[in-house]
Amino acid sequence: MSKSKPKPCPFCGCDRISRPYSLAGNAWSECQGCGVRGPWIHLPFGTDPDALIAAATAAWNHRAEPAPGPKEQEGKDADGKSS
Repeated sequence: MSKSKPKPCPFCGCDRISRPYSLAGNAWSECQGCGVRGPWIHLPFGTDPDALIAAATAAWNHRAEPAPGPKEQEGKDADGKSS
């Protein structure tokens, strides 16, 4: 099995994340708390299951940077540059 561990769900905080895969080269991560699924990964047919799980985990663990809060926006123009 893959050594990388999935982060908790960004929506409900559940840490029970399954990482199903198929022998056809598809894999994804799915929260067992709220059912949200992470990005669908498709690798070539016959890819090692550990590689599929690692790719699905990496995609699940990728998080966007949080948007700046109101205090961080003060004194900036519409383009986000300091005024």
